[in-house]
Amino acid sequence: MILYHFSDAWGFDPSPFCAKVQAYLRLAGLPYEGRTGLAEFRRAPRKQLPYIDDDGVIVADSQRIIEHVKAKYGDRLDGWLGPEQAAIGHAVSRMLEGGNYWIGVYSRWFEDDVWRIYKPVVLGALPALIRPVFAAALRRDYRRRLRGVGLSLRPAEEIYELGRRDISALAGILVDKPFLLGERVSSFDATVYGFLANGFYTPLPGPFRSMISEHDNVVAYVERLRRMTQLPKL
Repeated sequence: MILYHFSDAWGFDPSPFCAKVQAYLRLAGLPYEGRTGLAEFRRAPRKQLPYIDDDGVIVADSQRIIEHVKAKYGDRLDGWLGPEQAAIGHAVSRMLEGGNYWIGVYSRWFEDDVWRIYKPVVLGALPALIRPVFAAALRRDYRRRLRGVGLSLRPAEEIYELGRRDISALAGILVDKPFLLGERVSSFDATVYGFLANGFYTPLPGPFRSMISEHDNVVAYVERLRRMTQLPKL
């Protein structure tokens, strides 16, 4: 299995969706080869990463990748979940992927001090001559998307307060459990790790690390998953 993703600049992918798949494959004990680079992005279905080539079968989108892997190799992580646990996991995933994701986009693409550090990570594979033009076009596109979801119309402190509430909700669900849904790890933990790692372990300025650090149980949780996935931190 080949996993095409953006980068390993931080020891894990700077895209929470790519980091989610990295974490899932490692938690499920499924070997893969990671490949990054501009050529992989150009060949990507829908021009989005991640995607996999699994013995000639191309599957795009992080959740579709997990569903494909479950169908082909067996459900190694979620077979123990009951309906209520699966529903909670789905709700948390949607909170992060449909809401918290855009707060991270705002921080990385809208805030100038964050963008200065993030730009070489996300655009490092591009030739130096075209990098400034491509960076400006991408930044305009992400700003347009942020307006489209209504986020950039809010003041920054209000945007980050939404993110803080997401992390507080996650802490309230975890309580003293070792994993999101109980005593055993699930695919939903891979999703949560993809987002938490991208806030807690990155060298980017901004409030995400402090949001997570406010909750001892969330810090212990993300550290536990880092050790299990063996995805290093900086």
